[in-house]
Amino acid sequence: TFLKEVQVQEKLGGGNFGEVFKGVWQGTTEVALKKLKDKEEMEEFEREAGILMKLKHRNIVIYYGIFIDDKTFNRYIVTEYVSKGGLDKLLRDE
Repeated sequence: TFLKEVQVQEKLGGGNFGEVFKGVWQGTTEVALKKLKDKEEMEEFEREAGILMKLKHRNIVIYYGIFIDDKTFNRYIVTEYVSKGGLDKLLRDE
C-alpha cells in the first residue's frame, strides 16, 4: 500500500538499519517512518514491508504502508508511532 499525505518530521534515531523519523499521516495520525538506507537495501526493505503487512497482533506495531517522498524520492516504511520509543530502549530503561 502506497500512502500519500505524509509529513516527515524530526529524526528519532538511526543505525545500521537506516534512520527512523517521526511524522504525521493525513494531518492527524502520528507515525514512525523507517527510511530506506540506500538502493542496495531495496530487497531487504521490501521483505520487511511484506512481513509487517502480514502481522496483526496487539503487541506488534501497526503497519500502514510505504511512503515515497515526491521531492527526494526517499522511501519509508510507515508504522504506528510508539511514544515510549523502540522496544530495545524501553527494555533497557525499564
